[in-house]
Amino acid sequence: VTVLLPVHMPPMLLPYAIECVLAQSQTDFELMVVCDGAPKETAACARSYGERDARVRTFDFTKGERNGEAHRHTVLLEASGVFVAQIADDDIWFPDHLTETETLLAAADFGHVIHTAAHRDGSVTALACDLSNPAVRRRLINDKYNGFGPTFCAYRLDAYRRLPEGWAPAPASVWSDLYMWRKFLRRADMTFNSRAVVTAVHLPAVERR
Repeated sequence: VTVLLPVHMPPMLLPYAIECVLAQSQTDFELMVVCDGAPKETAACARSYGERDARVRTFDFTKGERNGEAHRHTVLLEASGVFVAQIADDDIWFPDHLTETETLLAAADFGHVIHTAAHRDGSVTALACDLSNPAVRRRLINDKYNGFGPTFCAYRLDAYRRLPEGWAPAPASVWSDLYMWRKFLRRADMTFNSRAVVTAVHLPAVERR
């Protein structure tokens, strides 16, 4: 698995994200930390992990347009995994996430596990989304609706490389992840899967002090 970890913030939370990847029960992965104009201490933090574990590589870019999506494409040109997964620097994977990702994509090009978020009041929410349903796929393509973020999504690298355009800056009116998902979902030659398991948690930044 190739794991993308984009970051543009100071490194207070970055070690948690890196360490939850290193703690995966599936150990055959490459972790690519994509610094999108991040402070120098962020790149230094990521490189310190690479000095201890050769699976961790750091790519230090100047700030890219919007969320630095083009940098993700640049990094994927060097990827060697069969599958691609992504984690935000302030989210957490549980140890079985990559194992479940491989199950998810055993017979699919693109898919996701359940987008789950934990909130400051102690509540937990989960988004219902089933990509096997054509109506759901049409809604993702046509409406301002997204059923999962990057931390919960995965795709086959060979499927990504069949796209005319990969990660690229999204128009201001479209969420950058949804803009990418639509590139897969519009393709008649792609297969899709949703897996009803909880293997990660999103910690909404807007709720943190």
